[in-house]
Parts: sequence; C-alpha cells; structure tokens
Amino acid sequence: MATSSLEVPPGAVWRTEPLEQRLDDPPPLFAVLGAHPWAGASTAAAMWAPAADTEQAWPAHPTSTPLTVVVAQDTVKGLRAAARVLREPDEGLAPPDAVVVGLLIRPTRPGRLRKDVAAFRDTVAELLDDRPVWTLPWLDALSGQPPVLASWAPGDVPAKRDGPLDTVVPRRVAEIGEQICTRITTLRDQHLAAVP
Repeated sequence: MATSSLEVPPGAVWRTEPLEQRLDDPPPLFAVLGAHPWAGASTAAAMWAPAADTEQAWPAHPTSTPLTVVVAQDTVKGLRAAARVLREPDEGLAPPDAVVVGLLIRPTRPGRLRKDVAAFRDTVAELLDDRPVWTLPWLDALSGQPPVLASWAPGDVPAKRDGPLDTVVPRRVAEIGEQICTRITTLRDQHLAAVP
C-alpha cells in the first residue's frame, strides 16, 4: 500500500486521492501512469480490469497500489517524458514505496518505428534494468475518439481473433495484461521471500 502522511516533495506529482475503482471490482492491482498528455494511460487502464489510470501522477494514497506501469507514445518527445518519469523514483520525486513494473509504449501510427525513435526507445529501456518494455499494437479504432472498450481480466481466455473493441479485447492487449500480472506476482513472491 502507498505510504500515508508523507509530504509531497517540491516538483513531484503525486495522486493523493484513491485510485478509481470499478463498480463491484476489487481495488486496482496496478496503476497506469501516463508520462505525458495523450500517452494512452486511460485507454490502457480501461482495457485491463485490474488497472487504474493515475492521471499522470504517482499513486500515493494509502489504499492505492504502488505498482505502476509507465505509458508513453512512441515518439522522441514521448520517450523523453518516459525517461523523466522513470528517473523520478531515484530522484526522490516518487513515493518511497513506488514500484515501476515496466514501460508500455503506445504507437502513434501504423507501421514500423523510425530508426532514430527505435534507438532512443532502446536507450530509455536501459533505465528499466531488468524490467520489461511492452508495445501495444496499432488499433485503428483508437485513432479517433476511443469507443467504450471491452476489458481483460486475469483468467480471461483471449479471443481467437480480434474484433470490435467494445466487445473483444485485442489478443496482444490481453497478452500484455497477462504479462503485467505475471510480473506483479513475481515481484510479490520476491518481496515475500526477502521478508524474514
């Protein structure tokens, strides 16, 4: 759980209110922090039932999960913002119990990533040490106003083929959700093994 009654350091952006919880769902398992406006955090959080959007702030409420996935666009500007956010825990600008689970990259256009952006992405990934970088697929339906989105939950069987986003979670989105949850289980097990 996030630490209570801490003073937010100057220059830090913390969400001191609880993360939003879906009706009849358990509290969010992980937070999705957009590194910049339009990063795609709210869309990603909507497609994963165990997630909540932090609205570009570190989760810092005592009842909020400290487990955070940082999201950025696949542009140099987006990746610079991600690098800034990924450095914040080491700079004392994130809550002390904040845990970066990994980095999620959202494409801004279909097709291959430009070589300079791919090289910069690899440089930013070095800030993660052994933590993963996931890339969402390009989804035409999300290029405009996002529709009401279907939501993946742990244990859901992925659809055999992609379909309308309001009824089917794309396979790759479900796979990433499963990988995030597996990563969180590993982190929890490592933490429990380290506790005397």
